Amino acid sequence: MATISLSRLGTNRMRSPAINDIKGVRVKVMNYSCIGEAHQAALLVPEPSLPAVFGVRPCAGVPRVADGKPEIRVVSTWPGGMIEARARGRFNPRMSEPPSESRFPQPDWVEHLQTAILLLDAEDRVRFLNPAAEDLLGVTASHAGVALSRELRASGLGELVARASREQRALSAQDIEWQDAGRVQWLDVQVTALPGDLTLLELHDAGLRRRAQEDRLRHDRQALSRRVVRQLAHEIRNPLAGLRGAAQLLGRDEPDPGRRELTDIICVEADRLHALVDEMLAPAGPARMVHENVHQPVDRLHALLSGEAGEGVSVERDYDPSLPELELDANQLFQALLNLGRNALQSGADRVVLRTRSARRVTWDGNLHRLAVAVEIADNGRGVPPELAESLFFPLVTGRDEGSGLGLAIAQEIVDRHGGRIEFESEPGDTVFRLLLPVPE
Repeated sequence: MATISLSRLGTNRMRSPAINDIKGVRVKVMNYSCIGEAHQAALLVPEPSLPAVFGVRPCAGVPRVADGKPEIRVVSTWPGGMIEARARGRFNPRMSEPPSESRFPQPDWVEHLQTAILLLDAEDRVRFLNPAAEDLLGVTASHAGVALSRELRASGLGELVARASREQRALSAQDIEWQDAGRVQWLDVQVTALPGDLTLLELHDAGLRRRAQEDRLRHDRQALSRRVVRQLAHEIRNPLAGLRGAAQLLGRDEPDPGRRELTDIICVEADRLHALVDEMLAPAGPARMVHENVHQPVDRLHALLSGEAGEGVSVERDYDPSLPELELDANQLFQALLNLGRNALQSGADRVVLRTRSARRVTWDGNLHRLAVAVEIADNGRGVPPELAESLFFPLVTGRDEGSGLGLAIAQEIVDRHGGRIEFESEPGDTVFRLLLPVPE
């Protein structure tokens, strides 16, 4: 019987699969190892011609003789991470030829992993890299078998790799500068020593982490500002009502038309402040989520903006009819879109376009969303003043003298309730506000 002996790394406890007969080779899992989060029990079969077991595709290693017995050692990635296995004993003599040592076979699902993976041998040669690593580092599969000693030394990773190998444990580092052919990439790296003088490098774009941190900080500051404004609005509302009531009583008993005109002015201004307070407090109620197509509030927006647009201003629609339905509060979402749409009309634009699209593999607040619905409001107006770009979604920030500075803050709050995001790109003559809503998986 051939025994696959796997040493465990990680925190999740998983049951060991039962003994299985596969083409005459009895395989028993003693324990198992994974780097990263494990999602299912797995058995790695050390023979490429054998069928996949427990959802993991086989990955072949290079046979050798150890202690007088044939041994095969393999490393394979799987949906939960990476597994190293060693099998000893009697093997099927009809084993297929092992693959080239320069590159491990690549299961189909590896191309869907977001984590960039590099597997190095003792000479720092690339034994395996997945498509995510190719994209992140700007290299191709032809790098398999190529030594990266120079790049590792230049980035400071060489010392980290050597230390992980020496201490036989996992190490990590942030903001590593990786240079290759004049291309600079900042990386967060996890380095793990594997049996067989192999080293696993898990690479992440440090820019994504930084942007996620900036997003969270900006989101927290905006939320704090909205809470302060909301509290101020509550404090203003009650005395404002008393002020208006007193002005009405004075005006009712005042025989002098000139004095009565002054009390009327007080009432008008009190009403204006009351409307501003209401805007500060909206939307105060919880979202009422229903299964709805996003085009329903966008169609309402098109009808309203078309009526408000001045002569010579066009409001156009450009829809993707294949978008899935979402759980949303159509009324609140319409209010958020209306605030964005009115800003577009007030920018001096003569063309506003309401566009819907699908967005794949988008990240915000540190979360990857495989699919999202994007609603874009584009205009050819003046654009967002550069000095307001960082604070645009804060309450009371506006680029117009007559603006309240609350519209975008309210829109942001509504979109937050939907688990979404608002982003924008702007230059004179080309401004796009994009509202992203995640599609549940």
